[in-house]
Amino acid sequence: MKRLYLFDFDGTISTKDSMIYFFYFIHPKFIFFIKSIYSFLYVVIFFLGIRSKEETKSKVLEIFLGEFSKNELINLAKNFVPYFSKFLRESSKDYIKNNVNNDSSNVEGYIVSASMDIWIDPIASHLNLNAISTKSLFINDRFSGIKGRNCNNQEKVIRIKEEIDLDKFDLILAFGNSKADKEMLEFANKKFYNFFI
Repeated sequence: MKRLYLFDFDGTISTKDSMIYFFYFIHPKFIFFIKSIYSFLYVVIFFLGIRSKEETKSKVLEIFLGEFSKNELINLAKNFVPYFSKFLRESSKDYIKNNVNNDSSNVEGYIVSASMDIWIDPIASHLNLNAISTKSLFINDRFSGIKGRNCNNQEKVIRIKEEIDLDKFDLILAFGNSKADKEMLEFANKKFYNFFI
C-alpha cells in the first residue's frame, strides 16, 4: 500500500513560529526590533480592514527580507536549519523517521506550509521530506514578497493537487494543528489534529 504523508509545519512539527525565528536569526537584535515596530504598523492596517491578510504578510516579509539577494537568503536559510532544529518536536521527528523515511519505495512525505520556501525547503530536506510552501518573489535578485497565493487553508489542497501525482497513493494521511489546516485534514483519508506532543 502506497502512502502519502502531509505535515503542516509551524505548531505541528515545530513548537515555534519559524517565520519570526528566521527574522530574528538573520538580523541583529536592534534591527529586528526596529523592523518589528515598522511591521506592526501594517498589522494595524490589516486589522482596520485596509489590507488583506495576504498583502500584509507579503509586506512584512519584504520589510525583513527585502535587503537580501536570493543567494544570500539561501545561505542564511541553510545556517538557520541547525539553529531552528531545537524547536522541532522529538515526537514528530521520531514519527517521520519510523513511518516515512524507512520505506521510500512505498511512502512519500511532504511538509505543506504557509511559511516561505526559503527556509522550509532546507528544513524539509533535513527531515528527508519534500516541501510545498508559500513561494518567494524575487525582482532584480531582491526578495519582493509572495509569489502567487499564501499556502494555507484551501490553497494547501490546491497546491497538493498541482504538485503531487495523487493517483499513485492508496492512503493519504494529514497532520495539522490549526484552522488553516482544516481543508488539508478533510482532504486526507486519515487526519491527525495536534497529534504530536
